[in-house]
Amino acid sequence: MKRTIISKYYSSKIMYNHIINNKPSDTVFPKHQHDYIEVLYFLRGDVTCYLEGQEIKLKPHDVLITRPYEKHYLQIEKDVPYERYSLHVKDKVLPQGLLQKLPKSFTTFQAIDDDILETFIKFDKYYKNFNNDDLKNLYKNLAIELFYLIYLKSKEGVSVYPNTQNLLIEKALIYIKENLTTITSVDEICEHIFISKRQFYHLFCNNLKMTPMNFISSQRLILAKGLIEKGEKPTKIYLDCGYTNYPTFYRAYKQKFGYNPNETPKKFE
Repeated sequence: MKRTIISKYYSSKIMYNHIINNKPSDTVFPKHQHDYIEVLYFLRGDVTCYLEGQEIKLKPHDVLITRPYEKHYLQIEKDVPYERYSLHVKDKVLPQGLLQKLPKSFTTFQAIDDDILETFIKFDKYYKNFNNDDLKNLYKNLAIELFYLIYLKSKEGVSVYPNTQNLLIEKALIYIKENLTTITSVDEICEHIFISKRQFYHLFCNNLKMTPMNFISSQRLILAKGLIEKGEKPTKIYLDCGYTNYPTFYRAYKQKFGYNPNETPKKFE
Protein backbone atom coordinates (compact mmCIF):
# COMPACT_ATOMS: atom_id res chain seq x y z
CA MET A 1 0.00 0.00 0.00
CA LYS A 2 1.41 3.36 -1.04
CA ARG A 3 -0.18 5.52 1.68
CA THR A 4 -1.05 4.37 5.19
CA ILE A 5 -3.01 6.42 7.73
CA ILE A 6 -1.92 5.37 11.22
CA SER A 7 -4.35 7.69 12.99
CA LYS A 8 -6.51 10.70 12.15
CA TYR A 9 -9.04 13.14 13.58
CA TYR A 10 -10.95 15.98 11.95
CA SER A 11 -13.19 18.64 13.48
CA SER A 12 -13.86 22.32 12.87
CA LYS A 13 -11.11 23.31 15.30
CA ILE A 14 -8.57 20.46 15.31
CA MET A 15 -7.25 18.34 12.45
CA TYR A 16 -4.67 15.64 13.07
CA ASN A 17 -3.13 12.73 11.20
CA HIS A 18 -0.16 10.39 11.29
CA ILE A 19 0.69 9.27 7.76
CA ILE A 20 3.25 7.01 6.10
CA ASN A 21 3.65 7.46 2.34
CA ASN A 22 5.90 4.89 0.67
CA LYS A 23 5.84 6.68 -2.67
CA PRO A 24 5.63 10.39 -1.85
CA SER A 25 6.71 11.60 -5.31
CA ASP A 26 3.15 10.93 -6.47
CA THR A 27 1.88 13.51 -3.96
CA VAL A 28 1.79 17.21 -4.86
CA PHE A 29 2.26 19.78 -2.08
CA PRO A 30 1.24 23.14 -3.59
CA LYS A 31 2.11 26.45 -1.98
CA HIS A 32 -0.70 27.38 0.38
CA GLN A 33 -1.72 29.18 3.55
CA HIS A 34 -4.47 28.65 6.11
CA ASP A 35 -6.11 30.29 9.12
CA TYR A 36 -4.90 27.75 11.68
CA ILE A 37 -1.57 26.83 13.29
CA GLU A 38 0.16 23.73 11.96
CA VAL A 39 2.70 21.63 13.84
CA LEU A 40 4.50 19.02 11.76
CA TYR A 41 6.64 16.37 13.44
CA PHE A 42 8.89 14.88 10.75
CA LEU A 43 9.91 11.25 11.24
CA ARG A 44 11.55 10.18 7.96
CA GLY A 45 11.90 10.95 4.27
CA ASP A 46 13.81 13.35 2.03
CA VAL A 47 11.86 16.58 2.15
CA THR A 48 12.54 20.31 1.99
CA CYS A 49 10.06 22.80 3.40
CA TYR A 50 9.69 26.30 1.96
CA LEU A 51 8.21 28.62 4.58
CA GLU A 52 7.85 32.37 3.98
CA GLY A 53 11.05 32.47 1.91
CA GLN A 54 13.00 30.13 4.20
CA GLU A 55 14.37 26.87 2.80
CA ILE A 56 14.40 24.23 5.55
CA LYS A 57 15.83 20.77 4.89
CA LEU A 58 13.92 18.55 7.30
CA LYS A 59 15.77 16.04 9.47
CA PRO A 60 14.20 13.16 11.41
CA HIS A 61 12.58 14.47 14.62
CA ASP A 62 12.37 18.05 13.34
CA VAL A 63 9.32 19.95 14.55
CA LEU A 64 8.07 22.63 12.16
CA ILE A 65 5.62 25.35 13.22
CA THR A 66 3.54 27.21 10.63
CA ARG A 67 1.52 30.17 11.85
CA PRO A 68 -1.78 31.37 10.37
CA TYR A 69 -1.51 32.77 6.82
CA GLU A 70 2.19 31.93 6.39
CA LYS A 71 2.79 30.69 2.85
CA HIS A 72 4.50 27.31 2.73
CA TYR A 73 4.84 24.02 0.88
CA LEU A 74 6.86 20.79 0.95
CA GLN A 75 9.09 19.52 -1.82
CA ILE A 76 9.92 15.81 -2.10
CA GLU A 77 13.60 15.46 -2.94
CA LYS A 78 13.82 11.66 -3.24
CA ASP A 79 11.14 9.01 -3.57
CA VAL A 80 11.80 7.32 -0.23
CA PRO A 81 9.21 6.55 2.51
CA TYR A 82 7.88 9.74 4.07
CA GLU A 83 6.36 9.74 7.56
CA ARG A 84 5.11 12.54 9.77
CA TYR A 85 2.63 13.65 12.37
CA SER A 86 0.59 16.73 11.48
CA LEU A 87 -1.60 18.77 13.82
CA HIS A 88 -3.73 21.74 12.72
CA VAL A 89 -5.24 23.87 15.49
CA LYS A 90 -7.42 26.97 15.41
CA ASP A 91 -5.94 29.71 17.63
CA LYS A 92 -9.11 29.91 19.74
CA VAL A 93 -8.52 26.33 20.94
CA LEU A 94 -5.40 27.48 22.78
CA PRO A 95 -5.31 29.60 25.95
CA GLN A 96 -5.39 33.28 25.05
CA GLY A 97 -1.94 34.68 24.24
CA LEU A 98 -0.14 31.32 24.19
CA LEU A 99 0.76 31.45 20.50
CA GLN A 100 1.91 35.06 20.84
CA LYS A 101 4.44 33.96 23.47
CA LEU A 102 6.37 32.04 20.82
CA PRO A 103 9.04 34.19 19.13
CA LYS A 104 8.20 34.66 15.45
CA SER A 105 11.66 33.38 14.53
CA PHE A 106 10.97 30.11 16.37
CA THR A 107 9.87 27.87 13.50
CA THR A 108 11.79 24.61 13.77
CA PHE A 109 13.68 22.57 16.36
CA GLN A 110 14.71 19.01 17.18
CA ALA A 111 12.61 16.90 19.55
CA ILE A 112 14.24 13.49 20.01
CA ASP A 113 13.00 11.20 22.80
CA ASP A 114 11.33 13.96 24.79
CA ASP A 115 7.89 15.10 25.93
CA ILE A 116 6.88 16.41 22.51
CA LEU A 117 7.42 13.05 20.82
CA GLU A 118 5.60 11.33 23.69
CA THR A 119 2.65 13.69 23.18
CA PHE A 120 2.35 12.77 19.51
CA ILE A 121 2.54 9.09 20.42
CA LYS A 122 -0.43 9.69 22.73
CA PHE A 123 -2.45 10.89 19.73
CA ASP A 124 -1.97 7.42 18.20
CA LYS A 125 -2.73 5.64 21.47
CA TYR A 126 -5.96 7.52 22.11
CA TYR A 127 -7.08 7.06 18.49
CA LYS A 128 -6.95 3.30 19.00
CA ASN A 129 -8.78 3.32 22.33
CA PHE A 130 -11.37 6.13 22.26
CA ASN A 131 -13.85 7.79 19.93
CA ASN A 132 -16.43 10.58 19.61
CA ASP A 133 -16.60 12.96 22.60
CA ASP A 134 -13.81 11.20 24.49
CA LEU A 135 -11.45 11.64 21.55
CA LYS A 136 -12.55 15.25 21.07
CA ASN A 137 -11.72 16.14 24.68
CA LEU A 138 -8.47 14.19 24.73
CA TYR A 139 -7.20 15.75 21.50
CA LYS A 140 -8.05 19.26 22.65
CA ASN A 141 -6.11 18.70 25.88
CA LEU A 142 -3.19 17.15 24.00
CA ALA A 143 -3.06 20.11 21.60
CA ILE A 144 -2.91 22.56 24.50
CA GLU A 145 -0.26 20.48 26.26
CA LEU A 146 1.78 20.31 23.05
CA PHE A 147 1.83 24.08 22.64
CA TYR A 148 2.90 24.59 26.24
CA LEU A 149 5.76 22.14 25.61
CA ILE A 150 6.70 24.04 22.45
CA TYR A 151 6.66 27.27 24.46
CA LEU A 152 9.10 25.72 26.96
CA LYS A 153 11.32 24.69 24.05
CA SER A 154 11.34 28.26 22.76
CA LYS A 155 12.48 29.49 26.19
CA GLU A 156 15.31 26.96 26.19
CA GLY A 157 16.45 28.27 22.82
CA VAL A 158 16.54 24.82 21.25
CA SER A 159 16.41 26.01 17.65
CA VAL A 160 20.18 25.71 17.75
CA TYR A 161 22.15 26.58 14.62
CA PRO A 162 19.18 27.17 12.31
CA ASN A 163 19.34 26.89 8.54
CA THR A 164 19.79 30.17 6.68
CA GLN A 165 20.02 31.06 3.02
CA ASN A 166 23.19 33.12 3.53
CA LEU A 167 26.43 31.18 3.01
CA LEU A 168 28.49 33.58 5.15
CA ILE A 169 26.15 33.17 8.10
CA GLU A 170 26.16 29.39 7.60
CA LYS A 171 29.98 29.47 7.81
CA ALA A 172 29.79 31.66 10.90
CA LEU A 173 27.36 29.25 12.60
CA ILE A 174 29.63 26.30 11.86
CA TYR A 175 32.58 28.18 13.35
CA ILE A 176 30.54 29.12 16.43
CA LYS A 177 29.43 25.53 16.91
CA GLU A 178 32.99 24.21 16.67
CA ASN A 179 34.48 26.92 18.92
CA LEU A 180 31.54 27.76 21.16
CA THR A 181 33.33 27.76 24.51
CA THR A 182 36.52 29.52 23.38
CA ILE A 183 35.30 32.44 21.23
CA THR A 184 36.33 35.72 22.87
CA SER A 185 34.97 38.30 20.40
CA VAL A 186 32.98 38.81 17.21
CA ASP A 187 36.20 39.94 15.52
CA GLU A 188 37.42 36.36 15.68
CA ILE A 189 34.43 35.16 13.64
CA CYS A 190 34.72 38.01 11.15
CA GLU A 191 38.38 37.18 10.51
CA HIS A 192 37.47 33.53 9.91
CA ILE A 193 34.79 34.27 7.29
CA PHE A 194 36.55 37.36 5.81
CA ILE A 195 33.86 39.95 6.43
CA SER A 196 33.75 43.33 8.14
CA LYS A 197 32.31 43.53 11.63
CA ARG A 198 29.63 45.99 10.54
CA GLN A 199 28.50 43.80 7.64
CA PHE A 200 28.55 40.68 9.83
CA TYR A 201 26.32 42.28 12.47
CA HIS A 202 23.87 43.38 9.78
CA LEU A 203 23.66 39.93 8.16
CA PHE A 204 23.54 38.04 11.45
CA CYS A 205 20.79 40.15 12.99
CA ASN A 206 18.71 40.02 9.81
CA ASN A 207 18.95 36.22 9.63
CA LEU A 208 18.73 35.22 13.29
CA LYS A 209 16.93 38.22 14.83
CA MET A 210 19.57 38.57 17.57
CA THR A 211 23.15 39.77 17.93
CA PRO A 212 26.06 37.33 17.50
CA MET A 213 27.11 37.53 21.17
CA ASN A 214 23.53 37.00 22.37
CA PHE A 215 23.37 33.90 20.20
CA ILE A 216 26.71 32.60 21.53
CA SER A 217 25.64 33.26 25.12
CA SER A 218 22.36 31.42 24.52
CA GLN A 219 24.17 28.38 23.12
CA ARG A 220 26.62 28.32 26.03
CA LEU A 221 23.76 28.38 28.52
CA ILE A 222 21.99 25.56 26.69
CA LEU A 223 25.22 23.54 26.85
CA ALA A 224 25.51 24.25 30.58
CA LYS A 225 21.89 23.30 31.20
CA GLY A 226 22.40 19.95 29.50
CA LEU A 227 25.46 19.19 31.64
CA ILE A 228 23.67 20.17 34.85
CA GLU A 229 20.68 17.99 33.92
CA LYS A 230 23.11 15.07 33.64
CA GLY A 231 24.29 15.67 37.21
CA GLU A 232 27.31 17.95 36.75
CA LYS A 233 27.82 20.65 39.38
CA PRO A 234 27.25 24.24 38.15
CA THR A 235 30.35 25.47 39.98
CA LYS A 236 32.43 22.92 38.07
CA ILE A 237 31.15 23.38 34.51
CA TYR A 238 30.76 27.13 34.03
CA LEU A 239 34.39 27.50 32.92
CA ASP A 240 33.96 24.65 30.43
CA CYS A 241 30.99 26.50 28.94
CA GLY A 242 32.88 29.68 28.14
CA TYR A 243 32.27 31.77 31.28
CA THR A 244 35.16 33.33 33.18
CA ASN A 245 33.40 33.82 36.51
CA TYR A 246 30.52 32.13 38.31
CA PRO A 247 28.43 35.21 39.27
CA THR A 248 28.13 36.25 35.60
CA PHE A 249 27.17 32.71 34.65
CA TYR A 250 24.65 32.49 37.51
CA ARG A 251 22.88 35.73 36.53
CA ALA A 252 22.75 34.86 32.82
CA TYR A 253 21.45 31.35 33.54
CA LYS A 254 18.66 32.59 35.81
CA GLN A 255 17.65 35.29 33.36
CA LYS A 256 17.38 32.79 30.47
CA PHE A 257 15.69 29.85 32.19
CA GLY A 258 13.82 31.50 35.07
CA TYR A 259 15.61 29.54 37.81
CA ASN A 260 19.19 29.39 39.06
CA PRO A 261 21.64 26.63 38.07
CA ASN A 262 21.27 24.80 41.41
CA GLU A 263 17.49 24.53 40.88
CA THR A 264 17.82 22.79 37.51
CA PRO A 265 15.95 19.45 37.57
CA LYS A 266 18.07 16.38 36.83
CA LYS A 267 16.84 14.31 33.93
CA PHE A 268 18.99 11.28 34.46
CA GLU A 269 18.71 10.54 38.19
